[in-house]
Amino acid sequence: MDKICQGKYKATMRTVILTFINDKANIPYLVNVNVDSSGDFIFKDELDILADESYKNYWLNSRQDFYETLQ
Repeated sequence: MDKICQGKYKATMRTVILTFINDKANIPYLVNVNVDSSGDFIFKDELDILADESYKNYWLNSRQDFYETLQ
């Protein structure tokens, strides 16, 4: 599943992620990318423990880190 959302939708994406974890039917993988220069990542602790072979988190501090991660 490819989904890009901005900061104000973090709570919405959390719900999407939790739904995916509970029912992975027809979705092979989900990647959560969070860019926050403050380093204060909301839901980080909760979402990190959910990571597995089909769900991954990236916690990045800048757009430059984001662009490098895409490569």
